Amino acid sequence: MPSPPEAGDGCIKSVPDMLRQCNARGERGAFQQIVAGMEDSTTRHLLQRVATVEDPLTFWALQLLLDARDIPPCLRLPKRDESDQLLFLTWLADVAWFVKRNPRHQTFYGRWQGLLRNGRRTEKWHKVAIWVYRAGHQGPSHYHSKGIGLSDVQRQPMMTMLSNASRSHRRILHRLPELGDQILLRCLENPDRAGRFSAEDVRDRRVKILQVFMLAGRNKTLAADYYRKATGQQLSRQALTRQLEAIEIATGLRSLSSG
Repeated sequence: MPSPPEAGDGCIKSVPDMLRQCNARGERGAFQQIVAGMEDSTTRHLLQRVATVEDPLTFWALQLLLDARDIPPCLRLPKRDESDQLLFLTWLADVAWFVKRNPRHQTFYGRWQGLLRNGRRTEKWHKVAIWVYRAGHQGPSHYHSKGIGLSDVQRQPMMTMLSNASRSHRRILHRLPELGDQILLRCLENPDRAGRFSAEDVRDRRVKILQVFMLAGRNKTLAADYYRKATGQQLSRQALTRQLEAIEIATGLRSLSSG
């Protein structure tokens, strides 16, 4: 295992360091008010905000709030990789999600066991986490997945440490604008018979269903659960299958509704 860089290397900061800087600027009270205001927000609003917030400390607070609501990292779209700091925190949210739900896990690299041994909100945990992250040099990678000892199933809910199968499924997400146009065209040709939903409404719902289906690794039961968590709406497995059949017809995608 390569030696990690020195603690001062790179431009990323740990969460405790960001908090100390916040305190030094006299902004801790304002930050706490922001967090308190978010606690009463709907999950949908939190998901919208995590996609656009620019302040890294607020971004991390959102990740913790969504984690507490059992919203897996993969639903906290899009992947925030426009800065090294946000990418680190996105990876950190993956790790936090995993260790909370797998407290008895043994890491492949023994020196990384501090991710499980220390509480997620402690200085020690954050110290180990940034040390582990910097050991990968180039950001989230297979090296981190291997070192933590993640199986493909354990990597499925994550945003950054993906298995090959997850990468394949999520490539479909890059085509969502194009696929959405195809779905809309089909909806315009075959409008809702009851007249309750516009073609755009049906398109938006089916795009969201396709999105969560791919994020769930084409697992229908998990996709229905993800849909409920992301939208607050129930979706039965049977209804999901019917929607996937309609998506297949509109887009030409194959093997969505079978199984």
